[in-house]
Amino acid sequence: MAQRYDSYKTHAGKIQTRIGFCLYPDGKIKSVEPCGILGVNTPRGIIFTFDPDALGIDGESNSLVFSEDGSVKYILTSVAQITVFCRDGKEIIHKPSFKKSYYFDDKLAIVPMKISFSGECVYFGKRKSEISDAEYEISKCAFRIDDFVVKDCHNNCD
Repeated sequence: MAQRYDSYKTHAGKIQTRIGFCLYPDGKIKSVEPCGILGVNTPRGIIFTFDPDALGIDGESNSLVFSEDGSVKYILTSVAQITVFCRDGKEIIHKPSFKKSYYFDDKLAIVPMKISFSGECVYFGKRKSEISDAEYEISKCAFRIDDFVVKDCHNNCD
């Protein structure tokens, strides 16, 4: 039997979901878990979101989260890396990390990177952390978004 995905109208357009969605108390979409890699328009351009370890236990821990006003609050990505170009000449690369696979003793799994947006700032951090590893004022930096391609990693959705 083929997998069936539901589609929901969001601020980022109509999105097919693989686990579900979460709503704010007023009924607005809070978050969704896309059924595959999805390009999302963010304050820094289009970034592809995807969480290979999304769990179907509930619809509240999704990789695309909206603020109440409909703007992108944060995304989780395992398929993008961001290079930040600072005014002082520094270049900092932010990308997903790795952990030991739960399924194979000798393999690694990708841990998605969390990219959050608030006001004039962008934050980079870990999936479930409320504390960011890095913060940048959008107007004071340039950003390049590249694909993050890894071979031979084994997450549960492989």
